[in-house]
Amino acid sequence: MKGRREMNNIGTHIKNFRNKEGLSQAQFAEYFPDIGMKQEHVSFYEHGKRSIPPEVYEAMVVAGVIPKATIEASERVKQMVDSMSYEDQTLVEHFVRRMMK
Repeated sequence: MKGRREMNNIGTHIKNFRNKEGLSQAQFAEYFPDIGMKQEHVSFYEHGKRSIPPEVYEAMVVAGVIPKATIEASERVKQMVDSMSYEDQTLVEHFVRRMMK
């Protein structure tokens, strides 16, 4: 479960990397043919309009697009949420959904 703020942060990493390399969104997507990435996916990720699937997230970390520290922080948050009671997890999910509107 990634919140909008985290997705936007990841999108910023993608956009910054792409701009640094001088790549359009379509050119960037071509670097990930094995996962079927397309230009519109890159746009969605950069603008935080779609969650990044785990296989895409992992491919971008391996490629150096997303810093490994971002994954480590995400794992710590996931562990924290996993250790919560069901009721607390439900509250967190409700809060995240409201934040994403």
